[in-house]
Amino acid sequence: MGRADGAGVTPCGLGCRDTLRFEVGLPLYGHELSPEISPVMAGLSMFCKLDKPEFIGKEAIVKQKTEGVSQKVVGIELDDKAIPRNGYTVLKRWTGSGYSHNGLSYHINNRQERLHGFS
Repeated sequence: MGRADGAGVTPCGLGCRDTLRFEVGLPLYGHELSPEISPVMAGLSMFCKLDKPEFIGKEAIVKQKTEGVSQKVVGIELDDKAIPRNGYTVLKRWTGSGYSHNGLSYHINNRQERLHGFS
């Protein structure tokens, strides 16, 4: 591991990273943010400072904030033991209404929670 040798650092995998970031709602580019998922769609427009003179994507963000968006990234809780993975179709009344970006299962308040984001 190089510089971390002897420092008591233990490597962790992508599952650890995803669990930690997902529990607190931190987006990951390629999952909750991508060329198809804007900060407005991900509920992160408060981090886009529109008072800057120009930046790439400013027009699109202004338009989405003004006109609204057709899809949003949201979190949902599942009742069964399924854990949706990236790309799974999410159904609403048996009609595809979006797709899963990520999913996890964890225990909190003596019950098991399953969350995922979808748009």
